[in-house]
Amino acid sequence: MDLKRQADQWAEVGGHRIRYWKKGNSSSTILLIHGMGCSCLEWSENIDALANSCTVVAVDMVGFGKSDKPAEYDYSPVNQAVTLIKLLEHLQVEEVHLVGNSLGGRVAIEMASILGDKAKSLTLAASAGGATDAPHAMRLQTLPLVGKWLTKPDRIKHQVGWCSVFVNKSRLSQERIDEKFQDSLLPGAQASALATVRSMIDLRGFKRQDIQQLHEKIKALNTRVMIIWGDSDPLLPVHHAAKFQSLLKNAVVHIFKQCGHAPQIEQAEKFNQLLAQFIR
Repeated sequence: MDLKRQADQWAEVGGHRIRYWKKGNSSSTILLIHGMGCSCLEWSENIDALANSCTVVAVDMVGFGKSDKPAEYDYSPVNQAVTLIKLLEHLQVEEVHLVGNSLGGRVAIEMASILGDKAKSLTLAASAGGATDAPHAMRLQTLPLVGKWLTKPDRIKHQVGWCSVFVNKSRLSQERIDEKFQDSLLPGAQASALATVRSMIDLRGFKRQDIQQLHEKIKALNTRVMIIWGDSDPLLPVHHAAKFQSLLKNAVVHIFKQCGHAPQIEQAEKFNQLLAQFIR
């Protein structure tokens, strides 16, 4: 399947050059936030459909995709959230519907907590932050020397890794895998990815104190929340969705059958329909 791309656009935020894709002319704006090792490309199957009713912005967070990868940047989810809020200000967006996958969901939660009523809705697609268990490979990346070795770009490991998080492999094109790998070779990409992991995770999993603080922020949210998860997610298993649901009593929850860690790609049509209905 050919990937549906948008024109690259650029903004300078806090001295860092950030790539984003934008489509639509509505006064209602959706911000799409990717996960680890990803970029705007993670939303290639969603932007056109969502732009029928909203202005859609997809962004490469600092350290990812084609955006700058500074060595001295704070790659924590909180700081990524602050940077994306500044991007919204640059784009003159006052109110926003937040959508995040994996790491992007964790960043979206932090944004919603900061923005308050300006966050019109929050959609968590296989989001980090629900529970403390984390993939073993990411835990090992927190070790000195070992982490650098584990995150060294390797084409075969990259191919196998991304295939493992999809149930329907036909939805994961070789073009997508290849572009992810090329992005991982860019100067600073390995260091920024490692810094991101270490900002959130230790040998036990997601840092306990951070998750506790995040859960307090989640319980204080007033915005509408939708949770979308694949029942076969190998990275953040579906019990993470149940934890989010326990914190957000009024959240709308959709569990996609036979779906992995990227429901916005693997079951894009269903995802787009649910999101368009939710943000109306």
